[in-house]
Amino acid sequence: MQVLGTIALAAAIAVLTGGAAAVSMSIATSKAAEAIARQPEAAGKVNSSLMFGLILMETCAVYALLAAILIIFILGGKVGGAEAAAETGRVLELLRALA
Repeated sequence: MQVLGTIALAAAIAVLTGGAAAVSMSIATSKAAEAIARQPEAAGKVNSSLMFGLILMETCAVYALLAAILIIFILGGKVGGAEAAAETGRVLELLRALA
C-alpha cells in the first residue's frame, strides 16, 4: 500500500503543475492587457508575444496531464497485481469508448 500512496502523490504533483500553468496564464494575460492599455500602438507585438507564451504554458499543462494519467494507469496497474490491472483495463476500455 505504501507504493500506491507514492504513486498518488506523484500524480497529485503532476496535476499541480497544470494548476500552476493556469495561474501563470492568467498573470501573463493581465500583464499583456496592462501593456496594451499603456501603449495601444504596441498591441500587435504584445499579442504575438502573449500567444507564444500562452502556447508554451498550455503545452506544459498538457504534458503534466499526460504524466498524471500515465502515472495513475500504468504504474498503478503494475503495482496492485492482477486485480488492479483488470480494473485499469476496464477504465481504459471506458476511455476508449468515450473517445
